[in-house]
Amino acid sequence: MARSALLSLLACALLCASVPAARAAGTILPPLDDAVSYGADLTASGTGRTWTGTESIVARNDGRSPTDRLWIRLWGNGPKGCSPRAVTATITSGGRRGRLIRDCTAMEVILPTPLAPGAATTITLALTITAPNLSDRFGAADDIDLFGNALPVLAQRDRKAWRLPSYSPYGESWVTTWARFALTLHHPAALKVAAAGSTTTTPDPNGATATTTSVVDARDTFWAIGAMEEVQRTTARGVKIRAWSPVEAGGDRDDAAAGAASAMEEIERHLPAYPYPEYDVIVARIQAGGGMEYPTVVITDGTDDVTRHETGHQWFYGLVGDDQYREPWVDEGLTSFLEVYWTSSNSQQTPACYPSRRFTVKDPATFITSSMTYWNRHVGQYGLAYDNPACALREARSKLGDAKFTAVMRGLVTRYERRIMTGADVRRAFGKRLSSLWPKWGLAPGR
Repeated sequence: MARSALLSLLACALLCASVPAARAAGTILPPLDDAVSYGADLTASGTGRTWTGTESIVARNDGRSPTDRLWIRLWGNGPKGCSPRAVTATITSGGRRGRLIRDCTAMEVILPTPLAPGAATTITLALTITAPNLSDRFGAADDIDLFGNALPVLAQRDRKAWRLPSYSPYGESWVTTWARFALTLHHPAALKVAAAGSTTTTPDPNGATATTTSVVDARDTFWAIGAMEEVQRTTARGVKIRAWSPVEAGGDRDDAAAGAASAMEEIERHLPAYPYPEYDVIVARIQAGGGMEYPTVVITDGTDDVTRHETGHQWFYGLVGDDQYREPWVDEGLTSFLEVYWTSSNSQQTPACYPSRRFTVKDPATFITSSMTYWNRHVGQYGLAYDNPACALREARSKLGDAKFTAVMRGLVTRYERRIMTGADVRRAFGKRLSSLWPKWGLAPGR
């Protein structure tokens, strides 16, 4: 999500009520190669708002003991809850439904036989997905229907339990592993679909259109449908940039394509290269957050800073994972640094830096490491989870020098690519020399 949408809410940041010390993040088990895949065949209604069809999920038990159940996250039900459900999923093979909890965002799947460590199973779902009437990542904006976090995905386990956080309307709740996604989307020929991954469009026999999309090693998927047009650019390294917007908004498309290409090229001067052949940018002015990141595709309100911020998330969230509910500062803070200091945004806003000594909270040294449980209740302060880590990294660069700092940042991407990185991992990478830096900015480890 974009940091610019949160900056105006920081005025109350120094008036924070007392909060408990932040809890240390758990360790998420690393994914096995090709452990998970998702395949879906969906058909749109005439307007593109509702999709029906099937999804096949291949899951592998990457734990150390057998499991007799899995959990599937129906994140599309997060905004509205159980009544009415935006996503209904009926298990047609591979298990039976157990509990439906967390406002209908978590569905338990009871397996017919326990799944041994390393073993795989396939679950098939019958789906109906309807975009809610919200200006949000799953909703609609500028006459474009947006399907972010709409496709059911597997929940993850840490070493103790299933990770089943509640939906966050202000941030992200996701902690997903990397997977293969292959979608076939049948839709009216008058409407165009933009989606994560590499896409192709062919005529359907019934006069409609089929858009197929595939991506390997992605944490989620996304698609949008509407009366859109696109413009394409190619980066110096050959990545295809496709920017989409309503037909009449050609200037928005051009600006988004230019900003995304520029940001990608600038970030690649410092970090390992973006590994996918295509990157899509959807210009849709959602009211919730200004922008939103998904692997290989983002939503932007069209402003340059939001486009660049969401592009930065292709590294921190996309390539390097984190638990976005437990430690939102990890991806948002590192991405904010990329946006502000490693790209040349036309509308760049510098971070609002608040040293922890200015916080009136119970444990100021760890305050910024709070989970979304806290930020959901204090959204006016949430911009701190973006800005303070960027301020800490700016100071780290000053102390280490550009070359050493860049080497540490590159090392984070190299070491944790396709893995979950925690705040402790970030602090450890910068070494004991900078240990005093983290409490100064509210980023000390929780007690």
